[in-house]
Amino acid sequence: MSVPQVVFENTGMYVPDNELLSKDLLLYLCPLAGLLFLTIFLVCLYIALNRHKKLIELQNKQYEQLIEYTGIIEDLYEDIRNQKHDFMNILFCIKGYVEGEQWEEFNSLYRSILKENDESAPKNFLSPLKRIYDPGVKCILGHKLNQAVSMGITVQLYVFTPMEFQQTDPLVLCRLIGILTDNAIEAATESREKELHIVMDCDETFTSVIISNTYDVKPDITHLYKRGYSTKGAHRGVGLYNVKHILSHYPSIALKTTVENNMFFQELTISQ
Repeated sequence: MSVPQVVFENTGMYVPDNELLSKDLLLYLCPLAGLLFLTIFLVCLYIALNRHKKLIELQNKQYEQLIEYTGIIEDLYEDIRNQKHDFMNILFCIKGYVEGEQWEEFNSLYRSILKENDESAPKNFLSPLKRIYDPGVKCILGHKLNQAVSMGITVQLYVFTPMEFQQTDPLVLCRLIGILTDNAIEAATESREKELHIVMDCDETFTSVIISNTYDVKPDITHLYKRGYSTKGAHRGVGLYNVKHILSHYPSIALKTTVENNMFFQELTISQ
């Protein structure tokens, strides 16, 4: 007896489950891979742009510092030029007295030159400047103090330790010291005593710069750093307002202001 054969025709193709899973996983991974690549590209682009931005900021700071130093050098050159002009005038006077054999007049001129040199020679701060290793600070202080001496101010500079200012932006430091010294000179010229004192010291934790001066009108400390405040009238107090604005961006630098014994003190403290 024969058994009938039944044939089942398969009209479709059989696909294993693991192959379907691989295709679905591939469909998910392709967009993720693209997104990951895009993320890495954006991160690299951000890092590159950030580095470029920092480089531009550094170049701008160096450019501003160069302008600041150039201005100081120009002022120093102008001072030297004026001194040379005065020196030539004195030489012509001496030449006239010698050629005319006017020895009494020559001796009188000679004694007056020595007297003026003794009164105006900046003895107290030439040596301490050698202990300031930052060229910008040394240059601006030398210029400002020479200017003060030429205006009849008694200047005293004390530098107790070698000063390097490595942890501070040199342009910021020059701006702060320049503004404070300018204000001190201006106030000292109007006072009866005409004194300007600068003291510098440092250790492992801090650096201190104290600028003090005599004054004619006692300043009001509570209003000192407001825009436009000045003991000389309205619309003149801009420098100290700028100091406050600069310090707001540098928390490691603090300024303490006191008035004591007819002396106005400004102390810059820089944390290491």
